[in-house]
Parts: sequence; C-alpha cells; structure tokens
Amino acid sequence: MSSVCGYESDRESGRPDFRSLDGMARPNTTDSGPDPAADPGFLDETQATTMRLEARVRHDSHDIDAWQQLAVHQQTIAQSSFTSSRLTQHAVFIVQADVLRRALHSNPESSELALAYLDACAHTMDDDAMLSEWTRVVRAATDPRVVVHHVRFCQTSVAARFSVPWMARVYAAAVQQVLECRSFENAGMCVVELVHCAALFYREAGFGERAYGVYQAALEWYVMTSNAMCDSTHGVHRMQEFREFWCSGRPRVGAATAKGWTVENERTADNGMDQGPVECDAESISEWAQAELSRSQSAPFSCATGTLDITETQLGTMDPFALTVFEDVEPFLCDLVLDPDAARALVSLFMQFVGIVGPLTCVFPVQRSASYELSWTVSGAGDDMFSAASALFVDSTYGSDSTGAQSTRAFPFVSLPITLDTPDTPLTYAHVCPWQRLNDSTQKFAYDALELLAQAPMLDQTSRTQLRIALLESSFVQSPELGTRMARRLLLQTPECLALWNALAKMHARVGDWPSARKVWANAVVQAQEMPAERVWKIVLCKSWFVLEATHGWGLAAAVDLLACVATGEPSAIQRFVEAKSADMTQTGNADTTQIDVADIERAQQLVADCTGARCTDPDEVHLAILTLRCWLAYAAHGDPQAADSIYNQSPSKHPALSALAICSIHLHHALTRRVHCTSDLRARVHRAVLADPHTTPLWEMMFAARNACGSELTHARLVSTVLATHPPDALPDVRMLAMYVALRKDTSRNCTSHVRFLLRRATRDGSSQSLYMWMVYIAFELKVGTMGRAKRVLLAALRVCPWAKSLYLLALGGQLSNEFSAAESQALARAMVRAGVRTRLSLAHISA
Repeated sequence: MSSVCGYESDRESGRPDFRSLDGMARPNTTDSGPDPAADPGFLDETQATTMRLEARVRHDSHDIDAWQQLAVHQQTIAQSSFTSSRLTQHAVFIVQADVLRRALHSNPESSELALAYLDACAHTMDDDAMLSEWTRVVRAATDPRVVVHHVRFCQTSVAARFSVPWMARVYAAAVQQVLECRSFENAGMCVVELVHCAALFYREAGFGERAYGVYQAALEWYVMTSNAMCDSTHGVHRMQEFREFWCSGRPRVGAATAKGWTVENERTADNGMDQGPVECDAESISEWAQAELSRSQSAPFSCATGTLDITETQLGTMDPFALTVFEDVEPFLCDLVLDPDAARALVSLFMQFVGIVGPLTCVFPVQRSASYELSWTVSGAGDDMFSAASALFVDSTYGSDSTGAQSTRAFPFVSLPITLDTPDTPLTYAHVCPWQRLNDSTQKFAYDALELLAQAPMLDQTSRTQLRIALLESSFVQSPELGTRMARRLLLQTPECLALWNALAKMHARVGDWPSARKVWANAVVQAQEMPAERVWKIVLCKSWFVLEATHGWGLAAAVDLLACVATGEPSAIQRFVEAKSADMTQTGNADTTQIDVADIERAQQLVADCTGARCTDPDEVHLAILTLRCWLAYAAHGDPQAADSIYNQSPSKHPALSALAICSIHLHHALTRRVHCTSDLRARVHRAVLADPHTTPLWEMMFAARNACGSELTHARLVSTVLATHPPDALPDVRMLAMYVALRKDTSRNCTSHVRFLLRRATRDGSSQSLYMWMVYIAFELKVGTMGRAKRVLLAALRVCPWAKSLYLLALGGQLSNEFSAAESQALARAMVRAGVRTRLSLAHISA
C-alpha cells in the first residue's frame, strides 16, 4: 500500500515505519539546525499533533492508542490541508490503512488495530479483496471477537456473494474459528453471540424452525449439562449421545414435558409440520406476497420433531425446512464449558429472542456485543415485522396539535422488568414493547422453556430466581389471571423463595389489586422473620412495600408506619395495621392526611440499622435496600430531598444505576406530591444518572412523569442530545429512538420531520445497520408522513445490508409499498429473493407480474 502512496520504506533510515499525509511536508532539519517543534509559532496545531503522535510511536511502537490516534488524525490533516472530495477521502483511507498495517507489524495480536485496519480497507477494496483480507486477519487473530466481526461483515457487506446457504456455512465455520483463537478470555461470550445472531438471521430469513432449533440445541448443550458430566464424559462421546437425543424425538427445551437432554424421557407425539411449497392461486406477485404472509403466520409451530421414524412418504409431502436436523445445529455445539457470565448471557439473549423482559435481561447490562445494534426483534410477528414497527407511531401526536397529550406509552420501544421498585409513571400493561406481544404458540414455548431453565445446573441460584420472576411478570403482562395461575405453579415449586413472593406482591400492586398485594407482603415478611437464614432479607421486602406504598399506595406517612410495625417483630402487628389503615382510608376517601410521627421514623431507622452489616445470602440486594430506605427515611424526617442526597453521597453502591434510580425516585416523588414547578434538583440528578447509564429506561420515564404531572418542562430534547453527543455516532440506537419520539411529541413542523429523519439515519448507522427492526421503524415513519418515494428508497437501502430479510421483500411486493414498484422492479425483487435463498411457503414458479 505504501507504493500506492508514493512512500518508500523507512526501515533502513531509522525513521518510524509509517507515513502520514503531512509527513513529507515537514521542513527538513539537520542535527545542527533548530528543532521546529521548539518554536510554538513555527508549526500549526495540526502539524504539532502529527509530530507528537509520531514521536510517541517512534518511542514505543507498541503504543496501540498512539497508532489509533495517528490513523484518525489523517482525517484532520486532510480537512485542514486539502479540498474535501471523494478522491481526498479515498486517499485518507489509503493512508489510514497503510498506517494501521504498519502498526500491526509491531502489534500483530491487537484486535483493535486489526478491526480499525479492516474498516479503513473497506473503503478502498472490492468485496473479493476484502474477503481475502478478512480471512488472513481471522487466521492470525488471537481475540475471538474478530471472528464475530467477520461474520457481521459477511452478512451485511458482501451483497454480490450473499445467499442464505453461504451465510449458513460462514456461521458453521465461525464457532470453530473462535476455538482456534489462542485467547479464551472471551470465547464463551463470542459463541453465545454467534448463536444469537444466527438465530435472528434464520428467523428473519423465514427459517423459524431452524432459528428455534439452534437455541434449543445451544441451551440443552451448554446450560442443561452439568459440570460433572462435562468433566467425566469425553467431548466426542458426549456429542454422539447428544446426536441420539436430538434425532430421537424426545422433548427439548420449550416442550412442557422436557427435563433436559441428559434425563431419559418419553418421546413426544408429532405436533404436525407444514407441507412443502405448494402452488399458489394468485395471479400477480402482489397477491402472492399477501398469501405468503398469511401462510407464514398460520403455519404450525414445530420445534421438537425427531428424524428417526420419518417415512419416505412423509418426506415427500413435508416442508424440508420445517425439520431441523442435527447437522443444522451441530456447528454451534463445541467442547467448551461456558463460564457463569456466558451461561447467563445465553439465557438472557434467549429471553430477548422469544420476547420476554425480566431481571436477567434488562437490569441495565453493559453492552458487550461486537457492534452497536438494537438486538431486540419481534418474536410473535412472524414475517410481518412492519406492523409491529408501525405500532410505535400509534400513540405519537404527529400530525395533530403540538400540545402532546399524555400517552399510555411514553417510551414504547425499550422495556424493563416491571417488578423493579420504580415510582415512575405507573407502568400500565399497555406499556409493553411490540416484541412482548406473544402469540399463543410462542408464549407456550417461551414459558415452558423458562420453567425448565429455572432448574438448569449451569445457572446459579440468583439467576434461577430471576428467571422465575421474569416468567411471573411476563404472565401478568399477558393477563392478571394468567399471572396468578403462573404464580401458584412457581410458588408450589419454591414456596420458600421470598424474592418470588415479593415479585408477586409488586405485580398485584401494578395492576391495582392492592389488597392482594398487601396480604402477600404481610405474609412474606412474617415468613422471613421465621426463617433464620433469610431473616435479614425481610428488609428487601420492606423496601419494595415501602417504595410502592409511598408512591402509588397510601402515601409516605403510611409507609413509615408500616416500617414501624415491622420493627416491633410481632407478626400480628402488621396485619392489624393493614386492616386498620384500610378501614381508615375507606372513611377518608383514600386521602392520607396523617402526619409523620417522629417516633415511627426512629423505630423504622432502628429496623434498618439492625439489618446493616448482618450476614445474608444476597448482600448486594440487601445493601441496596438498606441504602434506599435510609434515603427515604431521611427525606421523610426532614421533608427535603437534600437530606436524602446527603445519605446517598456518603454511601457508595455496587450497583450505581439502581442506587441512582432510588435517589431520583425521591426527587420525583417530592416534585409530584409538593407540586414543585421548579424541578432543578430532579433535573440535575436525572441528568447525571442518564449520562452515566443512558439505557436506564425508568430515568427517562421520570422525566415524562415530572413534566406531565407538574407541568415542568425538563428539556427532554436537550438532555437526549447531550447524551448522544457523549457517545460514538453509531451508538445508542435506543436513545436515538427516544430522541425521535420526543421530537414527534414536541413539534409537528417540517423541521421536526427533518430532525427525525436525521435521528433515524443515525439509528440505522447511516445505512450500515443490520437491525431489521430499526429499518422497519424508518420505513414506517416515512409512510406515516406520506413520503412514499423516500420509504421506497429506505427499503432498498435496507435490502442492501439485510438481503436475507423476508419481511422487507414481502413489504415491497405485497405491502403498502407494492404500488411504488413497477412490474419489472417487482420481478427483479422476486428473483433477488429467490437468489438470496429466502424461504417461501408458496411456490413462485407460475406467478407472473
């Protein structure tokens, strides 16, 4: 590459083995002459930065940060020295690739340099050259994350060679390439991410059975296998046993009778499979696309059919893609024991895949994926993801007056565990993400899978409890009746699980069934007092009851009285308090006029002090509960959130996001109950918390709640812009969607439309995102504002990076955009869909445009 730039090698001259754009422009100096860097006025800032970075890499060729800064600095040199043009930009990429290639000579094991180098090459090489370069880098890679990036590149950037079978071979080779990397530090997490990406890929390409089969196999192999079996059984023998299990038709994860592949179990009856592609009566491609969509949505859900007893007659009539054979899932199974974090991540991603939000999924996890993508997809939408994406605009005020009436879904695109102790806008059950609207078959599969995984030997007790809580709250999301039945089943299995009792009480409170909620809490507190090993855990129960009672129940004074009753240690005192308070509230019309008693605060503080420092099975949860109650009691004693701030600032927490949520809740409660229109304290606290963790959904909810209840404008758009400015341009797609939603609610002018388009371009990473859901949201917006031509261009741009996406083809051929495509264009799209290997259930052989 250096010969292309006209530069000779510097190895023999003793100068650094690299060149930058202004490297030849510096004045020549001799050993006896003055040093230009010694005169601050001699060099401009760009040249001074160049010389400083060159000096750093000359001094230490292993300074990876200096090499990266030097490569990025070439863009600054070009902007200050040359006219901006495509040729100039091309030259910059060439020089950047040259700098990074030379950096890799000194640091061959640096994955950061390798990925930066390949990113620069992508702008100067064709597809074949890039594939060759990627192959060379992957073979030399020691970091398995490079393999994940390679898979993403093949899936989105090689449109000329792409097909579903070719991509399946790429995924099949990727897991083995991860194991060949010399560093095993991230091997488990990379295998988990490959499983998730492959499952999303298969489902979006129409191969739903294979997508679920990949996850079934991975969960059985990695999570439902004990460490003892991994240690005692050779990998080859274990694989052979797993092959026999998979082909036998015994129930797998997701079946009601499944017990894990290592446990002998009876085979399940065949639940029916879809027939192979059949002739279609449609006379046009548009009619075929509509029939194909209807057929896909009505197809039977088959995920556990064995292959041993299938007859030739059945093979001749069935859809071959409805059967996931062992060879389809074998590439994702390797002789690797996942560490606890990777095992939890696999289960968490599976929950996302089936559309369930729970504590294991969304307690603000740090993004560890190989790229900035919104990994959520719509599990129950089948091939009609567009309808789910369009739901985002149902409650927006776009096209109406700009006052912005309060919606039941203030933040409808990122969700959170409902059982979190958050006094936000009470999360109603209209407030659920589109991906949580499960159809009957998907719901049964997901619930049966979670029940089995809650007994997985590779998960710790905390993770199992979190799975049960996720199952409980997801059932309540569907309906309170279903949630109550599910709670009975789970509590019969683990009646001593106080966390599950706590979650049940909170779910009753969320749906407004406060008598049931208080009864469950009272019984759970009494149960905790009678269990020596869990006695300290009652403070967690008290914290949840206190927070929700103070914010959505009887009020702060009643919540303090409640803690004072618990402090007495008398089981009957709590029940008497609940009965007396219920009668009092009935007489006063649910208006709590009770003054907070200082003696009650002191007894409550003593209860908290008695639990501080005590040994327990879950110290982090107990510590957070103690900190939360100390802050609330300080606020109750002084009536000023500054008192709570003083406690919070002196008590560091291991979970800063959750503790920040607790203190912000106090500020929000003060603003709502005192009707304080100047919410500067709340704004400042939320501002700091959101900057630290922008994915914490309840913090954003607090802003909407304060604005709507107090009439206080918390400058949503400004805060969102500040958060986005502190992260890379292609990061935080969920926050960019929030910015879009805020803009739609605030303004309906043409400027707003342009601003939303800008946000959506960034959310789709300027055309390089492989998040199909994000693309569907972009198309839905353009259709919402009536710009059909733009919607068509966005769809074609999405197909360039997501050529496997069946829902995009169906939207173009038979959806709202079908009239925008000519007959020739529709035929070309249909041929492209067939060439890409996208699965169709109806034959296209006799369809004419």
